[in-house]
Parts: sequence; C-alpha cells; structure tokens
Amino acid sequence: MNSSPNDSKARTAILEAYNRLVFKTEGHELRVADIVREADVGRSTFYEHFANADSVFQEAIAVPFRIFASASLEKDYPRLEAMLSHFAEQTIRARTLFMNARIRDQMVNVLAHEYELLLTLDVAFEQERQWCALQLSEANLAMVRQWIDGKLVVDVTRLAQWITKCTEQIQDVVKFSN
Repeated sequence: MNSSPNDSKARTAILEAYNRLVFKTEGHELRVADIVREADVGRSTFYEHFANADSVFQEAIAVPFRIFASASLEKDYPRLEAMLSHFAEQTIRARTLFMNARIRDQMVNVLAHEYELLLTLDVAFEQERQWCALQLSEANLAMVRQWIDGKLVVDVTRLAQWITKCTEQIQDVVKFSN
C-alpha cells in the first residue's frame, strides 16, 4: 500500500482516539466502533491501517514498552523510573489490563518483541534470543504487575534496580548456555 500524508493523519487520529478512550473507559475493552467514532474516520479507513482493536492496543503500547525494554537493558535508571512512575500514575487502568489474561498475553508479546529487537546477545540460534526476550518480558512484567497490585511494596528506585538486575541475570543464563 502506498503511504500518503492522509494515511499518516488517519493512523495518527486512530491512535490518538484510542489513547483518549483508554483513559475514559472503566474496565471494558474498546471496540472498533468506539475507536472510529472517536477518531472521526470510517471503518474502511480504520481497517486500512489496523486489523482490529487489539492491533491498535499493541501499537499504542509498543513505544512505552520499547522505552522500558531499552532502559532495563541499558541500566538507564532515570528512564526506567520515569516509565514505572507513568505506569503507577495509571494504576487503575494498569490493574484492569493485567487482570485480563488475553490482554496480559498481548502485553507480554509486545514487550518480548521489543526486547528481541534490542538484544545484542551473541547466541548460536535465533530461538535463544526469542526465549531470552520472552523470559525478560514475563519476569519484568510480573514484577510491575505485583508492584501495581501492591503485593511488591518497594519504591520506584528499588523496583528499577530489581528489574535491571533480573534483566542482566536472564541474559547471563543465555550467555552461559552458549
């Protein structure tokens, strides 16, 4: 498909509408009809850019998850703390997302994809990189989930330290196996 400025505008409008709606909803999943109405675009325009509402969700979380993955791999504590603080500011929405197993799985997969793109491991098989990315995603999101739920009671600085340490140790396991 050829991309024109209008395509970019429509895609941006859809993503912005989705983000606005996310903060207005109280626990229910967004439907394509909700998104197109808020974005003021037609259904066909929506489907030119996205397969379904889940694909909008996945793209919407990709940027913050990319920052999260990058910060945890690079031990960039200020950026990681900023992302964690952002998650904490959205506690109610985050709890709702984590409670839904299907959405939680999507979050794990998006974060794993971001880790996979950023990992610089020297591994013999691509499957090892994928496994490492998935483990990083599962482990680090589990800590964030427990923290958001109040089951892991630490300040944002300590959580950032634990996440980077976990990230380092999982990578060490993969390096050790080679």
